[in-house]
Amino acid sequence: MMLQLQLVVPDPQRVIYSGHRADGTGSSQGKKCREIKTILLKEAKKIHNEEADATIALSKNGNELIKDGMTILTHCNTGPLATTGYGTALGIIIYAHLQGKKIQVYADETRPFCRARA
Repeated sequence: MMLQLQLVVPDPQRVIYSGHRADGTGSSQGKKCREIKTILLKEAKKIHNEEADATIALSKNGNELIKDGMTILTHCNTGPLATTGYGTALGIIIYAHLQGKKIQVYADETRPFCRARA
């Protein structure tokens, strides 16, 4: 399944990482489907929370580089729709805005609808 995701999803690193973590939660041998679902859901929530914490920390740290009045160019949709929490590059912009910094942002890329479909 991981190879299929690598072929279908253009930016699969986090999906593959999460899949490997889910695979490593324990053998499914001898476990009922309900038990497996519970284990996988617990791991998925843990991954989600870790990712949210990491993007918020990244946003706070990156905010230090943003000066009031700056103009910023971002090339990729890296916000909350692309990941969890604030997002990565866009998360820094969001955090800077929430801190009251007056910034202007240019996003020079758009993505086609359903880009990850095979």
